[in-house]
Amino acid sequence: MADTTQQDAKSGLVRVMGLWENSDRRGNKYLSGNLTQSVRVMIFRNSYKQEGGRDPDYIVYISQRTPDERGGAAGDAAPQTQQPQAGHQQVPEDDIPF
Repeated sequence: MADTTQQDAKSGLVRVMGLWENSDRRGNKYLSGNLTQSVRVMIFRNSYKQEGGRDPDYIVYISQRTPDERGGAAGDAAPQTQQPQAGHQQVPEDDIPF
């Protein structure tokens, strides 16, 4: 995999990854991209945010990409998903678009 790390000399910002806008089956938009060859990142709008509350606007999830998504053999070990930390609301299964 080619090194795509880029740093802006003036700001010190480092490019980490690109994100693509997608829509789930209900038309809700979300962003997704690949942090590494085996780690997928998804960013969803927080649909549980309460008016005037201190909840975040967006929630970031990570998961391991399956061998099929990486182009590997289908019989490899099943992916393990990163579980949200205690105190964070979990998105219901219906809201995850894949």
